[in-house]
Amino acid sequence: MRLDVFHTPMPSRLPGRADLAYVQGACLFIGRSAWMALGGFPEWMVSNVEDTYLCLLARLKGGVVSVVERSGYLHRQGTSFGGNRVVDGKLRTSYRRRFLSERNRACLVLVCTPTWAAWPWFLIHLAVLALEGFALCALMRDAGVWTRIYWPAIKGAVGLLPTLIKARSAAQAGRVMGFWSYVGLLDKIPQKLRVLARHGLPNLS
Repeated sequence: MRLDVFHTPMPSRLPGRADLAYVQGACLFIGRSAWMALGGFPEWMVSNVEDTYLCLLARLKGGVVSVVERSGYLHRQGTSFGGNRVVDGKLRTSYRRRFLSERNRACLVLVCTPTWAAWPWFLIHLAVLALEGFALCALMRDAGVWTRIYWPAIKGAVGLLPTLIKARSAAQAGRVMGFWSYVGLLDKIPQKLRVLARHGLPNLS
């Protein structure tokens, strides 16, 4: 999988490209020593995005994240929280999944982005989330988009700041990846715009 500038996942369909930003936790293989050194999945994330966090942390420390050519697996997404799949041409997701995803990706920006640039990037990310939340709330005529997803995600990320600062200190300690190498992992066109153009507004439940 690849990531965009907001750390939203993007499928990697380039043949022969084995070096990736992250691999999905549904089929992630990692040695015990690496797992222990990286600290495993962070409990404060609860669920969603923890696989991205672990892979980015590994890359920051000089590790390699890759996929075996011709590998594959069957994974029914959405069993735990509902949604996160396309049904009849429309993206179907849930309030709970979207909240966790938005909050945790904002946290990811602050924890994993190298150098002081993490802080303005984090603030910009939160501002974009607020604008996105207001826009979707108006377009979908659903106040729950703001009250159950975007506002809790923004408030939750800010509320986690003491935890995030500690996590950032641990993530950046011994870092070997520079800022521009990190940015090079990210696609400049937001994946949400691509999904919106292809599937329209999501169905929430």
